Amino acid sequence: MSNVCSKCGKQFTSSRSSQKVCPECLNAEFADALQMEETEVAAIRERQAAAARRQHARMAKLLESYKNGTMFNMTGKIMFCVGLFVLFFGNLIFFLDGKSLIYWGVDGMDVAGKQAISVSLSAVGAMLLLFSTRRFKFAMLIFSIVILVLGWFAPVLWMPSKGVSLLADKENALTVEASETGVEVPITQEELAVFYELKEKMPRRRHYAVFMDNQDPAVRSMVRDALTRLLDAEYTRAYTRTNGILYVVANASLPQQQATSIVERLGDIIKSDISQGLYLVRFDRDKTNMVSKYSAEVLSSPMNAAFVTANISELQCLDSMRIRVAARSLKNADVQMLRGEIRDALVKTLGDAWTQDQDTYVALIDALVTYAPRKDKEAVAICDKYFTSRYESMRDVLPSVADYLIKEQPEKMVEPVIAYWLSNSVAWSQQLRTLSWRVQPKLLEIMQEKASIKDLNMILRYLQSNGNADAIPVVKTLMDHPDSIIRYSARMTLQALEKQEAQNHNGGGEPAETADENK
Repeated sequence: MSNVCSKCGKQFTSSRSSQKVCPECLNAEFADALQMEETEVAAIRERQAAAARRQHARMAKLLESYKNGTMFNMTGKIMFCVGLFVLFFGNLIFFLDGKSLIYWGVDGMDVAGKQAISVSLSAVGAMLLLFSTRRFKFAMLIFSIVILVLGWFAPVLWMPSKGVSLLADKENALTVEASETGVEVPITQEELAVFYELKEKMPRRRHYAVFMDNQDPAVRSMVRDALTRLLDAEYTRAYTRTNGILYVVANASLPQQQATSIVERLGDIIKSDISQGLYLVRFDRDKTNMVSKYSAEVLSSPMNAAFVTANISELQCLDSMRIRVAARSLKNADVQMLRGEIRDALVKTLGDAWTQDQDTYVALIDALVTYAPRKDKEAVAICDKYFTSRYESMRDVLPSVADYLIKEQPEKMVEPVIAYWLSNSVAWSQQLRTLSWRVQPKLLEIMQEKASIKDLNMILRYLQSNGNADAIPVVKTLMDHPDSIIRYSARMTLQALEKQEAQNHNGGGEPAETADENK
């Protein structure tokens, strides 16, 4: 029977139809096998023996685990213990109620974020428990699924229950110790309903509820505005309640830990729940500095002995209008006494959120640069933050702040000052001249980047009176500019620069031509 060899493709005759390799190819294969060295054969046999030993070891280990009936081996015990610890830690952080450093990392998060942390830790613990045993896989799988479900509901089950019961009992009104006037301050669950409705409506936002035992209309207006500003909130609404006012702060930006220090400025915190943003406060007029202790004459007259002390006291109140007036008074007076105390009071006040009151913020910054000493890193950081925020949107900046930052960090101010100067050369020419030689490299770089006709003309005119010889090569490139005004400005600038270079070459005296004639 004629067959075709699968190796060489030749036809050969064989009595068996299943033979696919010709005799020549078979002889070649066996010849190679006979030529194999004994060391290679020994190595192959050694690998086979090692693989067999590993298989026997695995089989013995499995038999031992099933024969003695143990649920965990040593590695499984370690995995089981670590898994339990991860599960315990993942749920423990939701029981701490803001009393531990561990809790501070999650107190400002919404429910979804806390659930993500809890589920992640529960998933790690569940995987460790699942792979800790070989015999009870199904039971451990069920237990792991239960753990994952518990991790999802842990923040919802533990934290809100504590928060509601702390400030508002479901059955009885919460009554604190009587105040100095003998009036008790109750707050019930029904009276807090408007706050809980807001949290349910916008659960991913941060909200606060402050109940205060004062119904004075002036206090109500001042506290409402102060909470909105200090907590950087969207709005604050005041609701009249039994013997007090409930302030509901919506969409606040300030974290809960920082919010507590803000609420403490209203008075004594009787009870609070940081995780829920609930505070019960006894109003204190001294802490809020509700009524000014000084007359208008003292606050406005630098010749008065109590002028500085009075205005420092005004900076510590909650009324932004009074703070703005005090800052402007100190700025205009520029007194030489107690400058360090004034600087400290201004820095402390600027630590508050002033997003919603830019007028007061600007007045405080203007006063700070007046009293801040040289190399004051904290004052420089505050002024730089103000300047950067204005520069990013190219809004007007206080000239005093720009001058102060130019003195403190001139290299960093080169690019912003040039940008402002190009947009308003009249207002920023003094600052540009103050930076002197530092601005020329940046101006030359702008000229080479195909600046507009207006910018080129401004830069050339500046270089005529303030440039040096380093600008000559760049100015020469503009001699063939398509615009005639630029060509004329470049020619005049080049003449001025060459004249100055000649004067410098002759020691600052007469030009080179005049010097040659005198010889």
